[in-house]
Amino acid sequence: AREACDVGAAFVVSPGFNQGVVEYCLGVDVPVYPGVCTPTEIGAALEKNLSVLKFFPAEAIGGIPLLRAISGPFREVRFMPTGGITAANVSQYLALDNVVACGGSWMAPADWIAGGLFERITAAVGEAVKIAGKRGAASAIAGAEHGGGRVRR
Repeated sequence: AREACDVGAAFVVSPGFNQGVVEYCLGVDVPVYPGVCTPTEIGAALEKNLSVLKFFPAEAIGGIPLLRAISGPFREVRFMPTGGITAANVSQYLALDNVVACGGSWMAPADWIAGGLFERITAAVGEAVKIAGKRGAASAIAGAEHGGGRVRR
């Protein structure tokens, strides 16, 4: 997190809830979106006043049914699912009220990057933006704009 911030990162997204990463980002006033996949981790994030969280690995831990199930006890939390999100299922995730964004490596797989297939990446990202736009949130793919990982309503 420190290295990312030193080179100008506007926010930090981590795969898990790492206490040190969260505390560092909060200390330097950089928005942080830690990864969570259990109610315990969600509770730890809420204790740090974070309510926009990465949900990882989404598909492997229960996906849409799990996000629906936790929407009751964690009404104030919004998620950015990653891990198993594809062009085929992203619209289903974005349809959930507790989802503010999705991420997915299907838009830029490592072999496309290594092969310099940037036109293919551009096309995949364009399709993802169209899918998000159908939800009425074209920025949903790019990320959430909720300063400091906190939703202010």
